Order: sequence, then structure tokens, then C-alpha cells
Amino acid sequence: MLTVPCREGIQGITRDAQERVPGAVPAGRAGVRSCHLLPDQVKRHASPPLPSDTHANGAAGLGPNLTPNILLQFINAKGNILLALTSGTTAPTALVSLLSELDISLPDERTGLVVDHFNYDATSASDHHDVVLLPAPAALRPDVKNLFGPATPVDELLAFPRGVGQTLGNGPLLAPIVRAPRTAYSYNPKEQGEVVDELFAAGAQLSLVSAVQARNSARFVVVGSAEMLSDKWFDAKVKKAGGAKAVGTYNREFAKKVSGWTFQETGVLRVNWVEHHLNEQGAANASNPKIYRIKNDVVCFPLSFRQHIATGRD
Repeated sequence: MLTVPCREGIQGITRDAQERVPGAVPAGRAGVRSCHLLPDQVKRHASPPLPSDTHANGAAGLGPNLTPNILLQFINAKGNILLALTSGTTAPTALVSLLSELDISLPDERTGLVVDHFNYDATSASDHHDVVLLPAPAALRPDVKNLFGPATPVDELLAFPRGVGQTLGNGPLLAPIVRAPRTAYSYNPKEQGEVVDELFAAGAQLSLVSAVQARNSARFVVVGSAEMLSDKWFDAKVKKAGGAKAVGTYNREFAKKVSGWTFQETGVLRVNWVEHHLNEQGAANASNPKIYRIKNDVVCFPLSFRQHIATGRD
């Protein structure tokens, strides 16, 4: 599914911070105020399903209003997009081209299946091992706030059923929200032989849920399994291979957190005030002077931030 909403965002943070973590918005930026995509549906957060390849030439499309160029224009206009893929449907070439522009790669055949013969749901995928079970997302680094995992982890399991993995480039605006376990791999499910000749990627090379935050604050998230966002997996009980008992999935809470971040309901910072002054002994350290001299060695530059939360309070 492709969700293309129009939301109002809140301003906030420097470019350096934006490049380091998803969750920070550059100062002076606002969310999308209007857009021309799907004009009758966009304010209702339309979710048209991905079409299958039905064109005679094998090249699928999303129609004249969803070309890669128009989607990029939407992002450049500070639009936020949540894209969900599925291994059962070949991704349209328009979406593959869009992902390529963002330095996100799918398999050459535009589909794939992530399996793990060690971390799978023994209840629903005992044969094909295509429902991968993972721990709830953790912070990328100790100094980065975890926006997608539980505040106090208690061995929660995230179910990733029949999904498509992605590989990410080295762009500073890209970040994996969920990586595959080291024993997982992605292959073409049409290859039914006992031995898979060629793997797309394996282990930590695979990103299962990926995020991009553009310099204009627009957010783009790819969820490799549309099925993981369904009611079935919100309420499912899963049992890890070799596990003692079945437990509820973390999918419902994860769906709230990933959609909230995508549409700038969470992880948005506002600059309260900015101050700068000399920090030299004996100097007149007036706040926010209009000029500095070349020989001024040290400038103090304090900033104050606050975080926007979905209730509308900061």
C-alpha cells in the first residue's frame, strides 16, 4: 500500500542533527500544507494497493498521477510517504525508480522473500520459515533516543511475515529502523530448487523497515511487509522455533510508532531560542552580536529545543 498524506509539521533542529538520526526536523520547516496527488483522497490518507504486473510489456505502473517524478515532487514539497511492500506482488517500476533515487535497492526481479531458518514463527510458518520473528527495535546508538521500541523492553517479538528486504546506500539521510537477523536472507521465491543459486542479501545487509528524512523535513518510510501492519498480526500469538510458549506480537505498537514518526507526530523538535556570543576572557560577551571578527577564536552557540508530541502539547 502507498499512503500519501497531507499533514502540518512542526519546525525544529539543525541540519547536522537531521543527518545523524531520523526524528529531527530542520529549523524553519513546516509539514505539507497541500498537494495535488489524489486530490479527493489525500486528506483521508489514501492507501491504494500496489498493482500487479498486468501490462503487456511487463512494466507495471501506478497511473499518471503517481510517476516517480511526481512522487519526488511530493517529497520535495515536504510530503510524507509510508510505503508497504509484499513478496506476493511485484513492485511497480515507478516505485523501484523512486526508491533508487533515495538510494534504496530492491532485488532485480522487483520482489523477494525474506526467510530465516532459526528465527521464525513455529505456529504459522513451520514449513516455509517466511514469518521472521525479531526483537522490538532498539536505538541505533546509545546516544540516540529509541522512537520505535518499547520504553522498557520485555522480550517483545515483532512478526515480519512474507516480506521484502531492502539494501541501503551510504547516504547520511538513510537509516534502518529494523534490520534482519544475521541468519536471515532474501531470495527469489520463484526459484524452487533445493539450492538457491543467488541471494539478494543476507543478515545485517538487509533492512526490513527503512527510513529517509530529507533535508526539507519530508519523511519516507519503507515497510517491507504490508502484512505485518494488518489486524491479523496485531492480535496474533507467535512462538519462536524452539521457544517454550506463544506470546503476543509487538506489531500493533510498532505500527503506531512507525506511522507516527512518518507523519511527524513524533520525533519532531522545535527550536525555542538560539543564542551566540564570544567566549573569550576579557571580551565583552554581548548576546547575539551582529558581527564577529576573523581573529575571534571561540564563539559559544547555545540552543534550546523541545519535542512535539502527538497530543499537540510540547
